Amino acid sequence: MADLRFAFWIPQESVVPRWSHAPAGAADRFEYVKWLTQLAEERGFDYAFAPARSAVGAFAWLDALAVTSALAGVTRRIGLIPTLRPYLRQPRLTAKTIHSIDAISGGRAGVNILATSAGDDLTSYGEMLDHDEQSRRIAEFVRVLRAVWQEEAAAAGASAPLVSRPIGGGLPIFQNGNAQGARELAGS
Repeated sequence: MADLRFAFWIPQESVVPRWSHAPAGAADRFEYVKWLTQLAEERGFDYAFAPARSAVGAFAWLDALAVTSALAGVTRRIGLIPTLRPYLRQPRLTAKTIHSIDAISGGRAGVNILATSAGDDLTSYGEMLDHDEQSRRIAEFVRVLRAVWQEEAAAAGASAPLVSRPIGGGLPIFQNGNAQGARELAGS
């Protein structure tokens, strides 16, 4: 039987008031995010996913890479998973950033690849891509991430990627989305 793991989404602005006693606007305050993640870790959750999207505007939410990096210093065990839209990020720089979060956290980083997006949210970043183009860019992004980590391992004389320390014995790469290309990527 597969090892069952539990994760939670760090809340976005639009959902916080519905399910907690947090004041409106609390989710974009790092102290609240830190408290909630520490509580989840204390309660046994395995992963904290930092969202890439805010339902109230593209810039109303803290950046997922920044949030997970900051959480690395105030948590001990929970896996830190930024959600990314690969078609909006440079893959080699992103690989380095995730590797840095992994090193800072003691091997607890991963990445969640967002393979689709609400049109309004995506256009707020200045992009509008059909599912085929998103899938093509995502596949290339993941290929580059893996290649960069292999290059780093080879340069260091290691037989496996330097980021192979996280929970579960390898860098967790999650995939989020239901386009045909996303489903194919999930199977690779």
